[in-house]
Amino acid sequence: MPNAQRPTPKAGGGSRGGIFALLLALGVALSAAGQAQSLGVGVFAAPGYISPTLEGSLEAGGLTLSARLKRDSLGLGVEDDLEFGPAGRFVFGARADVGFGLQPLGWGAEAYLRGSVAQFGLDARLGYASAPRAALWAGERNFSGFAGNFNASYRLDPANTLRASLAYAGDVAGAAFQGSALGLEGSWALREGGATYLAGLGLRVGAYALLGWRGELGEEGTLLDATLRLGWVNRLELGLFQEELRLRLMTTFPLGGVPFEAAATLEAESLRGDVTYDNANGRWTVWLRYTFTFD
Repeated sequence: MPNAQRPTPKAGGGSRGGIFALLLALGVALSAAGQAQSLGVGVFAAPGYISPTLEGSLEAGGLTLSARLKRDSLGLGVEDDLEFGPAGRFVFGARADVGFGLQPLGWGAEAYLRGSVAQFGLDARLGYASAPRAALWAGERNFSGFAGNFNASYRLDPANTLRASLAYAGDVAGAAFQGSALGLEGSWALREGGATYLAGLGLRVGAYALLGWRGELGEEGTLLDATLRLGWVNRLELGLFQEELRLRLMTTFPLGGVPFEAAATLEAESLRGDVTYDNANGRWTVWLRYTFTFD
């Protein structure tokens, strides 16, 4: 069963601070040398917890290597791709995180594959965490154990697309049952008159309906993406996109025992901010970060 309790931090903040300073200096040095693709610096806060965050990536031997660090955890990743010419491209990779600020030591690992070829699209990932994921990296949900999802789509023609997903997780926003459970979802997307309409059904312990709409608002180029789930999962997701500005909102509906949650993400070019609130656990998080991109 997933464990929602955060492991006890170890002593030794000074040594962790030294490690962080060393890796930050290394990231800056790599960037200056022109080897890094990107370097993200930020700060993450939760009740009784605050930490700087550092994320970086670089090309080496045809692979994309990445690292992410906060005061009590370190993650390393590797990524590659498969090109299919004009038909499409797949990206695959793996990541591992270690929570060296946890007692006992916590760790997590994940593998993923995403991309599309011709009419077929795929986004799949599978992972395991011995400690709650929220303790291993900023912005993760607070559950441990196995988790995975398999999302597939098939474009029947330029106007019609079928989508299906299979997911397993111990913590899902807006779900009436919070615990390890298998979720299934199927939907049909219809593109007509410059807008896309979405309808479908899902099953996670109980059934729920899925409705969505994506299209432009007015003539200013603002794009709205809205998805509503009602039933055993009660959640509304909204996205507003305009040139370099992106806003994403999520809220759950406290119906049938569903705990209230809300989240907001604002991106403006290289600056991003995330805010979340979980009423069931009395937990909030704030994460601000800036990403430097190097050619």
